[in-house]
Amino acid sequence: MKPLVGQRMSLYFLPYTILGYISLYILFPGFNYPNLEIFYYLFPHFLFLLWLFGINNGKIIIPESKFFILLCIFLLFNLINIDLSINKALSQKQFFVISGHLLLFLLVFQINLPNFLTIAIQFVLLLGSIACVHGIYQYFFGFSYTLKYLESLSLPSFELNYATNFLKEKRVFACFFSPDMLASFLAMVIALSSGFLFERLKQKGKSKKEILIPFIMILLCTFTLFFTKSIGGFLSSLLVITLFILFFPVKKKKFIVLFAVVFLVLLLSLISGPRYRDFFDFSLKTNSILQRWLDWDTGFKIIKDFFWWGCGSGTLGIVFPAYMSKITNPTKYLHNNYLQIWAELGIFGFITFLAILFSFFMYGVKTLKKEVSGIEMGLFSACCIFFFKS
Repeated sequence: MKPLVGQRMSLYFLPYTILGYISLYILFPGFNYPNLEIFYYLFPHFLFLLWLFGINNGKIIIPESKFFILLCIFLLFNLINIDLSINKALSQKQFFVISGHLLLFLLVFQINLPNFLTIAIQFVLLLGSIACVHGIYQYFFGFSYTLKYLESLSLPSFELNYATNFLKEKRVFACFFSPDMLASFLAMVIALSSGFLFERLKQKGKSKKEILIPFIMILLCTFTLFFTKSIGGFLSSLLVITLFILFFPVKKKKFIVLFAVVFLVLLLSLISGPRYRDFFDFSLKTNSILQRWLDWDTGFKIIKDFFWWGCGSGTLGIVFPAYMSKITNPTKYLHNNYLQIWAELGIFGFITFLAILFSFFMYGVKTLKKEVSGIEMGLFSACCIFFFKS
């Protein structure tokens, strides 16, 4: 079969198509643009088939690693789970999401473009800068317009209260669903930017511009992160700094320690200032600690009844109301991915998920002990933020 594109074009087609898909996924997420959800579910599958049969003549590289095998096992549990689910349609939908992510992971291994990793990280940093500009605009100009628009809609009272609460508190969220999700993304961008910065500092002969750009990116993300008023975001950033202190052999660590002090001061200013009542006033129904505890308590109740095979991937929102207490807010998410996976996929899916994380973490630690690259350190730190925020 003759390839649809030439060899030179195929070199660039796959990497930039994947990066384009990721940029759409971040800037126009499905929960904000429901009409795009079907595109996000199906496009990775279409791209995989196009690459396999239309461009690469049926040839594909399979990663020889335990990590990939565990991902396949996790996908298999999701497939089996469809038949045992309380709502097969929702579980089928979730299966498409997870299988799409796995196919994207597999497609990355087919990329032969030199320095693709560096290009991909720079692309994510660009998306981070766009999110920062959007968030800063929201803080100074956009909130009043958004608030008026939301109040004009006939939304359920809980959803309206949830949205207007962080709008009135001026907690920026940019294109994300919530301030905490934006904060997690910014913490990952800070990790990647820090990796770039320290890699540039290690290399001699680098221009001031090459050092200045990642430094400015760190400052811009930190500035926007403060406007999210997310405690978890700052704790994640402190985790990044701690990892850099432990693993990265920088002779002068005063720079890293200075950043740690800055983040700690900003964190304490949030806890003692605008977020004080959200954490320490337990009479508030919106108290963050109280609500998370109630969500987790409900999650354990669900796990007790669906211990082995779970209630079905993507179905937690259906069973949650039957188990929640009177003061718990209804939700589709437990604010804890570990509990959510156990509740939806059962104990076997949960153990497989833990095995995936453990395998990745040990591989990262082993790699960093051999030879520490700033870019690899940034990637590892960004992934650790996912583990922590989960």
